[in-house]
Amino acid sequence: MHRKILFISIAIILATLPAVSSGKKKNKSQINSQIKSKSNSAAASRGKTLYRLYQCADCHSINGEGNKEGVSLDKIGTKRTSEFLLAQILDPEKHVEKNSKKFNGEPNLMPAQEIDKAEARAIVSYLKTLR
Repeated sequence: MHRKILFISIAIILATLPAVSSGKKKNKSQINSQIKSKSNSAAASRGKTLYRLYQCADCHSINGEGNKEGVSLDKIGTKRTSEFLLAQILDPEKHVEKNSKKFNGEPNLMPAQEIDKAEARAIVSYLKTLR
């Protein structure tokens, strides 16, 4: 008897709740895409904060802001893969040595960063938004 009352109560509550969607049901792919987009957005926002916190603009510029001695990061999101950027942030010396052709034989000028992998990934998420 108590279960029946509970189920009826839940049904009444659910029936009176306002519709959350625009009338169209979303499939799992759409929902997963929205979740991924929101988590990417949050990671990019955190990455932008870390970019400032770690003073990356002391060497790099974005949209004319920052130092022009380092590589400009304008549109870097279209020029480099996430893996490339992550490797550069985590171990710039090793990365430049391994990919000397992509750096036109130039020596590495970027100092080693004291950034953990999660922070580096967040910065990469931010850099990938620069298109």
